[in-house]
Amino acid sequence: MRLASYFAMRFIRRSRVQSLLIAVGLIMGVAVLVITTWLVEGMRAAMDDTYAGNIPHIVVRQLGGTNRSPEDIAALEETIGKALPGLGAMTPTLDQQVVLGLPGSGTAAAGDNHLTIRGLELARAGKLYPLGGAMISGRTFKEGREIVLGTVLAERLSLEVGDAVVLDDELGKVTTFTVVGIFDLKLEEENASMGFVDLSVLQSAFGLTGAAPQIELQLEDAFKAGEVSLQLASALDRPSLEVRSWETTNEQLFEAAALQRAAIRLLMIAVTLIIVVGTVLILSLSVRQRATQLAVFKSLGLRNSQAGMVFALYAFYLSLIGVFGGVAAGSGLIRLYKTQSVLGISAYQQAPELNLVSLILSLAVLPLASAVAARGVAQWVVRKDPAEVIRHG
Repeated sequence: MRLASYFAMRFIRRSRVQSLLIAVGLIMGVAVLVITTWLVEGMRAAMDDTYAGNIPHIVVRQLGGTNRSPEDIAALEETIGKALPGLGAMTPTLDQQVVLGLPGSGTAAAGDNHLTIRGLELARAGKLYPLGGAMISGRTFKEGREIVLGTVLAERLSLEVGDAVVLDDELGKVTTFTVVGIFDLKLEEENASMGFVDLSVLQSAFGLTGAAPQIELQLEDAFKAGEVSLQLASALDRPSLEVRSWETTNEQLFEAAALQRAAIRLLMIAVTLIIVVGTVLILSLSVRQRATQLAVFKSLGLRNSQAGMVFALYAFYLSLIGVFGGVAAGSGLIRLYKTQSVLGISAYQQAPELNLVSLILSLAVLPLASAVAARGVAQWVVRKDPAEVIRHG
């Protein structure tokens, strides 16, 4: 092994120009793979957030009657929390259909403004309801009869922060709320037909204290929602509860997101295979070019296994330089890009941090595959007659 390593390093040093060109090519290939991985991971994270970032991944709702005590709801939330310790967000929500009007004019004066008021616990909502970052005017609601409305509805009724609105439910219950904020969720339907208030305020304002809210959950990995929902249903074991994942409630959206994730995965597999195969072919060709030296080694008494090990280590060392050099170059360019602006464009900040350890481990196949291929080429050459190889190459 030591002799094989000595000859391998000697080949690298004696052919400095060729070794340098091969190493530079490998470094560039691995750097491209590193940068592509970073960009694709960022694109995948951005698409996942677009598809499933602001929707409940699992919804637990009561079947049949809606009466449930606050203690029962708290116990249910505790059970869910124990069953799913890795939750991203959990909040009870309750919807109320109302007609919105202006004070002193009645609800009809504002037109047929049917509105869905959703009560929720904003502090626990997490990314489910990112109202804080969506406010274009005012602030989010707090305790008290405060409401936030969408931009479309506010423009249609010429509402501003501080205005009062009258909400009338289907039973004739009328109550007044103060507009404390106007949001833009980038969805015209929600901006035109949704309003958000505190859950307890909604229950008390419309006499819904006994109404059972549904509990919305968001997972760290949205694409495990189907499996997790089955586990949760088994853990709850209550026939009166329905547990549904977004795979069924938003089936078309889930299928589109899953298709794009599969396309991204295939893209990364293709890029990785191209770079690995290219590296293996380059190093195998380099070994084939040394057929004459292999023949000389054999004629001097070097065993076939030793000759194969020499060139396996030759390819292994060069590809190892390519892996570590490429990872260093790629991660350096990524770090530079994230701290600078390119042509006035803000750095691509959405991608996750590059995990160098896992990346290097995944690239370990490159030197191993190169060593195996080089050893195979060397074994093929040394099986030939040394005199014929030296004469004809």
